[in-house]
Amino acid sequence: MSRIMRTPFLLLLLAAALLATLAAAQPGPAKSAKPPAPAKSPQGSNEVVTPPCPVFQTPRRLDRFDQHSRTSTVENGPDASSIYYTPRGGGQRQTLRQCSQHYHCYIENHQPCNGNMPSGREHCAPLAPGDWVEIHTAYSKRVGTNCDPETLECCAEGPVVVRAYHARVTAGGSPSDPLPAPWHPPFAQWTGSNTGWDTPGQCKPIGAEWSFSLGCDLRVSQARLGRFHHRDPARVLQGGVRVSKDLTRVEP
Repeated sequence: MSRIMRTPFLLLLLAAALLATLAAAQPGPAKSAKPPAPAKSPQGSNEVVTPPCPVFQTPRRLDRFDQHSRTSTVENGPDASSIYYTPRGGGQRQTLRQCSQHYHCYIENHQPCNGNMPSGREHCAPLAPGDWVEIHTAYSKRVGTNCDPETLECCAEGPVVVRAYHARVTAGGSPSDPLPAPWHPPFAQWTGSNTGWDTPGQCKPIGAEWSFSLGCDLRVSQARLGRFHHRDPARVLQGGVRVSKDLTRVEP
């Protein structure tokens, strides 16, 4: 083949190679991006720290207090089914009535004395002696009717205040056994939300003021817990921007 004939042939080969290179460089179809998973705390135990929520979230760790006080926002009311509530930042003292009482079959908030427990459980197993439960009693300005008092359905008008504590289950007992009523300091108090199992990263919508009786010495019998009509599972710990910065240890 002469040099004159080879030149066009070589040019064609070069052009074909260039077109193949350009075609390979074109981006393919965009892949659908998965939403980022909720961030977890370096402290572990599946503590969810993002995204932020419209209201501060509960449960939380009860060990790194933002402040200390000798004054409780919650006091015993005129009868066993009511409390007095005074906002810590100032405001009118209000009488609130009990609108809910229920228990979680695993702990939700974590104290140093039982902070090694797993965080969050979607299903409840049968209770056995030695198991931990968390008992919540909620109060509100107005109590609804024709509603389930073991949920927050009856908490018809805020503010909502939750008194809570941990207790260990004991064998036997009687359905008439009284529930512990440890309404004396030390307390952990903070601004948070309703609780109960949900997919980690979701936001609970109901704002609530919390007063938690600190300590791990309380007991409650299996028979007494049997009076409740259902058991609530436990929500995963919350942290980071999802929790308030007003965690207060209250003691004389």
